[in-house]
Amino acid sequence: MVNISQVEKGAKVSKGTLEVIKGSIQGNTMGVEVSEKGVLKIEGSSTIMVTNGTGLSVKGSGKATMMGGSIGGSGGTGTGVEVNTSEGEVTLNTVEVSRFKTGASVKSGKLTVTGGSTIAGGEMGVGVEVSEKGVLKIEGSSTIMVQRGGTGLKVTGGSANMVGGGITGNGGTGTGVNVGGGNVTLSGGVKISKFATGVEVSGNGAFKMTGGGEITGNGNGAGVECIGGWRCDVGGRGDDFKCTNGGEYDGKWEVDNEGGVGKRVYKVWGVCGGKCDEC
Repeated sequence: MVNISQVEKGAKVSKGTLEVIKGSIQGNTMGVEVSEKGVLKIEGSSTIMVTNGTGLSVKGSGKATMMGGSIGGSGGTGTGVEVNTSEGEVTLNTVEVSRFKTGASVKSGKLTVTGGSTIAGGEMGVGVEVSEKGVLKIEGSSTIMVQRGGTGLKVTGGSANMVGGGITGNGGTGTGVNVGGGNVTLSGGVKISKFATGVEVSGNGAFKMTGGGEITGNGNGAGVECIGGWRCDVGGRGDDFKCTNGGEYDGKWEVDNEGGVGKRVYKVWGVCGGKCDEC
């Protein structure tokens, strides 16, 4: 068992492979940094902790795989997992990431989340942020969470694909999915809940939700709001899709084509239940 603590960086891997089984790594500003051609393998309920900074950072062509265990901050600051280079890769399987302002950030490279993992952002923070050329893949009933006023999944570039699982807020505030650029695809019955606005699409963003799913708002925002003429596809023909806002507009499904340039612009204020044959 490895136990590292009371240092600025818990571990730095730039060459070779570091394997940790049932260990604990704690740093003040960085839990573990993987760079150049370094490889990190963690399993067996191991933990990465950081006081004020980043839990796991991958740069260069580094690779990191974590099975089980957790990555934790000190509460509401820093970033849990960070992937910043095109060849960098992180895979989390049944891992809990919590107590950070931003749960995970993917600017370039790839983050894969499986096995019922949980990634959580803090108050007014972000659960998972994808930008530039980042690639996010989430499956296996995994969950993105964020505290009051935050955004569950924020995408301004790159791509995000989520199969099953859920995106959950706190107190009915903030936004579940915010797409200002890049592409987001949700499938396999993803559930978005406890936000003021379920999904907001603007800029050059593209959003698609298929294979059923559920979006629940708090009555003050929109279930799905596509601003301008951007690409927004919610529910395919015959898709079992439910959208509940819970407010005074309950029961109303509005399709607004103004400025749509041949593309549908959706504002979901109420309940879109059953088979979505006209979507």
